[in-house]
Amino acid sequence: MVCCRKVVNMLKSQFSKEDIRNLRESLAMSQEEFAEFLRDFEGMEKVSQTTIWRWESGNSSP
Repeated sequence: MVCCRKVVNMLKSQFSKEDIRNLRESLAMSQEEFAEFLRDFEGMEKVSQTTIWRWESGNSSP
């Protein structure tokens, strides 16, 4: 299992939309599962499936 802190630190660095999608897919998670993972393990309460979609589409950054 990937360390939660490592995932969040990676997201806080300069990541492109492809990097975020690749990270999520390497964890074999849907956008909703990835959002739930971040909410549950890192207290990122405002992360939703829509947030993940925006990150991956380049409409927003982590």
